[in-house]
Amino acid sequence: MDRILDELKTAARAAGIEIREVPLAMSDATARSGLVKLRGVPVLFLDPATDRDEAVRLLVKALAGRDLDDLYLSPAARSLLEERQT
Repeated sequence: MDRILDELKTAARAAGIEIREVPLAMSDATARSGLVKLRGVPVLFLDPATDRDEAVRLLVKALAGRDLDDLYLSPAARSLLEERQT
């Protein structure tokens, strides 16, 4: 799963999504990760404490609907993205 996680991070960056891995745990905050736009640039905040499966889910969600046809993705990664599309 780590290989797929790294591959999805690379794909996100290639698709123009900035990834920031920063601790988001605060006593009064409920958000642990999320996709936002900062000055028109999509930024995915990932808390390092987020488990791998959740990080993969967030990356797949962030990549949904983006044109990735020109980007090589392993069959496993492409399958995750296609599952999200259907």
